[in-house]
Amino acid sequence: MDFGGLKDFKIPLLNQFSEVIDFSKKEPVEQKIITFDEALEKVYDMVSSRLSTSMKIIEEIIILKVTKDSKYLVMATEKTLTIINTDDKSKQSVEPEMVPRFLELILDDKYAIIGNNKGSELLVYSIPELELTKRIKREDKSIFTNIIVSYDGSTMISLMKNSKILLWDLEDPNNCNEIATEKYTKVAISYDSKQAMFVQRSKTIVLYQIGRVSKILCESDLGSLIGHLQFAPSGEFVAVSLNHAVRIKSSKDLLDLFIIPLDEPITSMTICERDDIIVLGGRRDLTLHDHKNDREPVHMKLHNSAIKCIAIDKHLKNIHTIEVDNTRTISTVPFPQLNVYRKLKCLQILGFSPQGKLFLKYRNGVKLLNLKNNQEDHISTAEGINNVLFAGPNKVIVCHLANIMVINMLNQSNNTIVDTDMEAPTSLTANASGTLLFSGYKKKIKVWDLEAIGLKTEWIGHDDVVTSLILLKDDTILASASYDNSIKLWDHLNGTLIKTLKGHTSQVHSLQAAKDANLLISSSSDKTIKIWNWDLAILIGTLNDSSDITGIHLTQDGKYLISASSSGNITYWSMKTFSRIFYNKAPGKIVKLYVSPDDSYIGYNLANGFCYAGDNPLVSKDIIVSGPSESSYRYLHYLKCLITYTNIPEYDLEFDDWVILPYFLTVPHFYAMQDLRKHLKRSLAFEFRITETSFGANILSIATEKEYRECRNVIIKSVVRNYKGNPFALASINKEVLVDMNNEGFRFLVKLYDLIFQRCQGYGLPSTCSDTVQTPLIYHSNEIIPYASNFFPPAVEGGVTLGAADQEKNIYFMHSLIPFNFTPGSQESLDFINSTLNSPNQDIFRTKFIQSIFKDKWNVIKWYMYMQGILFIIYMISLSLYVVFWQDSTIVLLVPFTLSGVLTTYEIYQAISAPGYYFEDPWNYLDLMRATSVIVYGILFWTEAGDQTIATSLMIVQLLSWMRGITYFRLYPPTRYMINLLIEVVHDMISFLILLFYSTFSFAFIQLLLDPPDSRASLVNYFAGSYLLNLGEFDTEGLSVLKSVMFFIVSLINIIVMMNLLVSILGDTFDRVEENLEITDYKELAEMILEIETLMVWNRNVKQNQYFQICFEETVGGEENWTGSVRELKVLIRNIKDAQLKSVASNVEENRNLKEHVGRAKKIFIDEAKAMKDMLDEMKKEQIEVAKSIGLELN
Repeated sequence: MDFGGLKDFKIPLLNQFSEVIDFSKKEPVEQKIITFDEALEKVYDMVSSRLSTSMKIIEEIIILKVTKDSKYLVMATEKTLTIINTDDKSKQSVEPEMVPRFLELILDDKYAIIGNNKGSELLVYSIPELELTKRIKREDKSIFTNIIVSYDGSTMISLMKNSKILLWDLEDPNNCNEIATEKYTKVAISYDSKQAMFVQRSKTIVLYQIGRVSKILCESDLGSLIGHLQFAPSGEFVAVSLNHAVRIKSSKDLLDLFIIPLDEPITSMTICERDDIIVLGGRRDLTLHDHKNDREPVHMKLHNSAIKCIAIDKHLKNIHTIEVDNTRTISTVPFPQLNVYRKLKCLQILGFSPQGKLFLKYRNGVKLLNLKNNQEDHISTAEGINNVLFAGPNKVIVCHLANIMVINMLNQSNNTIVDTDMEAPTSLTANASGTLLFSGYKKKIKVWDLEAIGLKTEWIGHDDVVTSLILLKDDTILASASYDNSIKLWDHLNGTLIKTLKGHTSQVHSLQAAKDANLLISSSSDKTIKIWNWDLAILIGTLNDSSDITGIHLTQDGKYLISASSSGNITYWSMKTFSRIFYNKAPGKIVKLYVSPDDSYIGYNLANGFCYAGDNPLVSKDIIVSGPSESSYRYLHYLKCLITYTNIPEYDLEFDDWVILPYFLTVPHFYAMQDLRKHLKRSLAFEFRITETSFGANILSIATEKEYRECRNVIIKSVVRNYKGNPFALASINKEVLVDMNNEGFRFLVKLYDLIFQRCQGYGLPSTCSDTVQTPLIYHSNEIIPYASNFFPPAVEGGVTLGAADQEKNIYFMHSLIPFNFTPGSQESLDFINSTLNSPNQDIFRTKFIQSIFKDKWNVIKWYMYMQGILFIIYMISLSLYVVFWQDSTIVLLVPFTLSGVLTTYEIYQAISAPGYYFEDPWNYLDLMRATSVIVYGILFWTEAGDQTIATSLMIVQLLSWMRGITYFRLYPPTRYMINLLIEVVHDMISFLILLFYSTFSFAFIQLLLDPPDSRASLVNYFAGSYLLNLGEFDTEGLSVLKSVMFFIVSLINIIVMMNLLVSILGDTFDRVEENLEITDYKELAEMILEIETLMVWNRNVKQNQYFQICFEETVGGEENWTGSVRELKVLIRNIKDAQLKSVASNVEENRNLKEHVGRAKKIFIDEAKAMKDMLDEMKKEQIEVAKSIGLELN
């Protein structure tokens, strides 16, 4: 069988590829950690270096030139010839004898030559001295109308008014030859000084060979007015500008090579020495065309009017321009970065080699292109090759129509598989060892044995074309996608269907799989990308685009996804937040996307037949900007205004899709940095995207660190409004931000915690389980999605029944959308717990997330508290036994003394481990007092102090020990409630007790004064009697009338009024404690957890962030109780109250302003009325005087 050149297919030997075969084994490059301020400084330097600078000149500039080394700018004005040193901006000027109308640099830029189209001589000045060194003129004194100088400045062509065209040797100006006598208007000379081109009759170009003998080579009538013309430095072409196009013609025969269409006529043109880059100046834009590398043009929108002239140095360091409407200003901009994508002169991209080289399909075969140096290797002359695939470490698969060639790179041997169905494969993949090849067709899937070179098995897999194949699970499972909207998983050994993934509503185009997770990613014409857990056959998330997704690629590190669409968008997604970061725009509909194995290059085929390839911006090490439009200068100007906070521009939606790499900084980051709330609000209005920078910052963390509360409110409101569209975007909210918001008491905290702890919908989770399963079940996962296998053994998973319906119970699952460090004793855990305790917004303790976390932590560390409680109980028992039975026994005393020593050691260790936390807890001071009293008692006992002193000391020890023992009742929920109630009662009774003591002491004095002096007892006795009277113990026998009156008053105030007041206080306290029971209960829990975790110093530096997942039993009628309803009602009332207060305050302010306006208006009116009255009085006086003068009397 004739394969039409297929057998000559040559692949470079294996040793050329060996170092890049397996990119997964490459050592990760250590990246320097950079802070936000450092990144901002570098970004500002980049922005400043890429934007234009301007230089003011006193006079209007006519012509501008730059030396090849970019050291000097040479310009001609109406009166002067000026040179500017570009390094130090120093200037030197001279007033020539004529007004310059043309200027050229000659003799390797050592001299400048100027002339006037009305003069008969040219003046030559030295650079940079500006000394007049020579005059060039004709003996016949003919007038110069135009001149052009060769690249090295040694040859000049002049157009004379008498229609002669002269060729000058500038090293010897006396050597002048006549080229022709024609009426030409414009002229260009080639870089090698061997050719010249002239414009005749405004529409025709004439190509000359020049030298000792000059002659016409050819001419071309362009049929339109010619604006500019220039030879390319390479000599390969000439560029001629017309009204609506720049025609690129061969310098040999003036045949068209290609045409650059124009939207409007250009005002200036030049061609750079490097790569023949054509620079066109328009009405406001500079456009750079790199036709040699077929890159898309770069548009530089920097000017406010048409560009009069352009000057570019040899090394493409800077571009200098002058505008038509601003001829006294020189604008200088660094030469821009050219477009990363270049057009390839091929029919189709077939794929990348392991080395990152491109396989390109041409009409005459296949070539291998090295994008680094543009070197091409012709590796086949066969036509009809439609696919190239690397299989394993040493095989290459080449598809030629319906036939498959297997090439061994070790020895260049090849074998051909002939498919008897004569059908070309639509998709290919191979296993890692290179022993099996899988090919997809219309409906069918085939497996080929690459060792035996034959068909192994085949089966009907789909109802339409198989578009993509990929291997999973160590190459044991084959996944296939099809135009029938489905994705199927196969046991490829026998073609057995394992699972079908359904969710797409249109054709599925491509598949990608994560290396370290059971993730499968699919793209479809339904404008979505879906992320699946293929093992459990569940849909994890969906990425939405505006058009059909035609290709996807997951980066090697699994952090980013690249997608291509029919609208021409190349979109870059974050796999952490499932949100778009930025996108680039291709010049057409993309039908196929390719990315090199190391993610360095991107290539794509367009529907119009063009192919493009270029650098992947994600892997850039330099600071670059990347976005959807063709010009980045508007974006750079926008950035500079934001960074410097000067002339803040209006919000621009386009810039939300730009990014600064490699830092992944976006415009919303700068909005947050500068507290531009209105801009940020508009940016987050329709889509919640919190892009995380390479150093871990996001808009929320920036606003929190800067303490911009209103800015942070805007972000959180956007979270609340848009999180349902993509709840995974919340994963970028880091724990440090939550800690800061806890400490501040952020008012949206409750809502935020409710958002980040979501009830699971879907994911294949069961809705019932055996009633023997104890719920809640908690799992800490490295993945955000909860799986049933994490909670249940296989026998229980999926709601298995035990034989009767009443042996099941309904369950539901919740999971956190933010990972946390749950390691007990870790610094992150301590900071979080402490921030909740110190938070002014105590309602966070009512949220299910906080409660579940603290319950989980309590279940881990409660045994430490139980051990401590048991130890204290033993201490109290031994101390009580000592007091009651063996108070004089030294040996028995050693038992409570030793146990107290252990407890004291625990307290000291706790204080040393975390002094900041320890001394914030008042109970710890009681511990220290108890420990001190035990030590004091021991000293007094063993030094045989006085009995009374020892007894008093023992009483203090017993009192403090019993008081400290109360705190251990916090370990159990029922007694914890009573302790909280007791503490609150004591706290609320303080004011009452002061009043009661005051009244009791007052009445004791009164009772003392009512008794005769000789029969008075001590004041203590009177106070005791007054106190007992409060308790209802009194004796009214023998009371005098006055004492009876006082008794009535005391009983009325202290017994009736004060006691009823106490009852009222206790009732209010009970209601408040009952209402805040959740808060106080979980606060006590948090304090005990914090106490134990502070001791776990060995876990301080552990950083293990995991997602919190929990399975609850579904309760009938919901979980909310009346306290929850009351709480919500109170919050509603408080919000209404705040709104009313704000409204009243606003109205008061408006009334105040109105009053001020009325006052000012009244004053103005009074002043005007007074002025009017004065004017009327003056007029009346004048009338009286006039009347008197004529003899009249006025009443």
